[in-house]
Amino acid sequence: MTEERYLRLFDIQFSTYYLNSPIEFIKGALLLDRASELVVLQLKFGVLAFPKNVSSFIVKVLCYDDEGLEIPQNDVVFHSYRDINLLTDSSFGDKTPILLDQRTRKIKVDFEKVTFTDGSTWIPPQERLTPPAQEGIQGLGREMKDQVERSKNLIPARMWKYINYLPVQQNKYWQCTCGRPNDNVDHQCCRCGFDKSSLFENLEIESIQQNLEKYKEEQKKQQEIRAEKIAELKHQAVLLLKGLGVAAITGFVLFVFYFAITRYAIPFYQFNQASTSLENHNFDQSIDQFTALGPFNNADQMVIEAKFQQANDFLQKKEYDSALQLYNEITPYKESKASIKLCLYEKAKLLLIEKKFDEAITLFTSVIDYSDSSTYVSEATYQKAIYLLEHKQYDQAGELFDQLGIFKDSKEYFKQTYYEFAKQMMANKQYSMAIEYFPAASEYKDSLELMAKCHYLLAEDFYQRKEWQKAISEYALAGEKYFPDVAEKIPFAQTALQEERNLSDYNLAKQKVASGDYLAAYDLLKDLDYKDSKKLALEYKPKAFAWRIDGGSVKSSYSRSERFSISFYVKGGYPNDFVNIYVTCTTPDWTQKSEIKKAVAGDHFGWDFWNITSFYGSTGTGTFRVFNTATGETLALYNFNITY
Repeated sequence: MTEERYLRLFDIQFSTYYLNSPIEFIKGALLLDRASELVVLQLKFGVLAFPKNVSSFIVKVLCYDDEGLEIPQNDVVFHSYRDINLLTDSSFGDKTPILLDQRTRKIKVDFEKVTFTDGSTWIPPQERLTPPAQEGIQGLGREMKDQVERSKNLIPARMWKYINYLPVQQNKYWQCTCGRPNDNVDHQCCRCGFDKSSLFENLEIESIQQNLEKYKEEQKKQQEIRAEKIAELKHQAVLLLKGLGVAAITGFVLFVFYFAITRYAIPFYQFNQASTSLENHNFDQSIDQFTALGPFNNADQMVIEAKFQQANDFLQKKEYDSALQLYNEITPYKESKASIKLCLYEKAKLLLIEKKFDEAITLFTSVIDYSDSSTYVSEATYQKAIYLLEHKQYDQAGELFDQLGIFKDSKEYFKQTYYEFAKQMMANKQYSMAIEYFPAASEYKDSLELMAKCHYLLAEDFYQRKEWQKAISEYALAGEKYFPDVAEKIPFAQTALQEERNLSDYNLAKQKVASGDYLAAYDLLKDLDYKDSKKLALEYKPKAFAWRIDGGSVKSSYSRSERFSISFYVKGGYPNDFVNIYVTCTTPDWTQKSEIKKAVAGDHFGWDFWNITSFYGSTGTGTFRVFNTATGETLALYNFNITY
């Protein structure tokens, strides 16, 4: 046996709850992957009996190192679970590992947000509940436990599996027999659906005690009634004999003889016949005979006894359904309740032999507290998982082996299952999916080599299609250990990728030039060493940094009181270059306007021209000029026309 890949750092349990939460924490574990040294968190959650469908759920994980200090930059991790309403199980999360910072050794888990299918959300309140420990049903005395068993007959059988603790009413909430705290306004448990009133009437500690006292009183009354009837019959017989005369005694004797024959002798004979039928295991005949006798000599009780013996006979013959039907008819006669559990237990074992795994698991679960039923639940699950593995239903088998944990050799089978599953995908050329499942095999056989081969085959495919970046990534994951030619193929792919990028930048620069964007073209070519890129960069540079004027907003009509206005942007030049802007405007009727301002690239300017003596119909021209004051050189020119 190889060393386990995952080291369990610690198990996580919740002792606090949110009332009215649609999600509850079930269990969790913090694991260390020995192979990669990654820290993995696995959490399992359950969806509670809530009136809205849960769509997604976000959990918040607070991370700390071994000293209990927050992990810098990675102290909080948020993880989302989505499409929960599409799941077939009420639990989720345990198949979705959460990767944490490698320094993490301690964590705290909290709920962040739940989103429902209608778009509404649930945000956890600040107040969390820490209920006290509940007393278990199994800790009660014998009489109290017997009373709980009697009370179960008043509770639907489907709820029996949840009866584990004594329900308790707290100040703001009540604790169900399944262990879940619920808001006082809730009339049913949000986890198991137990009716609160029925629960407290039958299973609350004081109710159990009161019901037990009532049961004892009823038994005592029944004994007293039977004793009174016997005493009354004796008294009437004595009075009758005393009142008879000597002459009447003979007639009385004859009457008594006839009465005894018809009322006692014949019924006694029939009773003996019924008893003989019962002794001979003629159960149906015996039941009919005892039934015909009515209450004579407790024949009605013998009917129940006959059914009990017939049920036992069915049980011995492994006719479990017939036995169960009779046991349920006479519950709680004698050991019928225990016999029902035995019958279900034996039927479940037969179903297991017949490979009817789901039915067997259901029955073993229904009598989980009987004998070794809990072990058989695991055994049936184990056999089902092996059956699924043999029939190549790897995904389902893997989930069951994972669920079984350390039961028998489930962990080894878990590795084998996902190994075979990944190999199946690999044979179907589904290399990406195979890569997802090989890690679960945890170094089983040649799983690491096969996973590397999947990466290599993916890389080869990308290589042939000239998807160089993907090819490089997959070659790197394949590694040189199993594929030495990776050392040659990665540099070749890197060179091809660079050539591809160079060609792309070169062609894009040409496109930019065609559209007049010399600056963008220069930026693409200035650091590029491809063909004549350096020469072109020098050629485009003057044009890229040439000064220019963009804009010119001129109105087409004005009122007498309005000014003529125009605006524009100065662009171009080298970084931090300063230039001067000179504007002139003349018309036949106007005085010439001129102005000089200093500018840098990106500056926005606007000018107004207005002459109070002007009239409609005036026209004119104007010029913006960018020039170098030191040399007088004009760097850019922009002309505009005026119509007033």
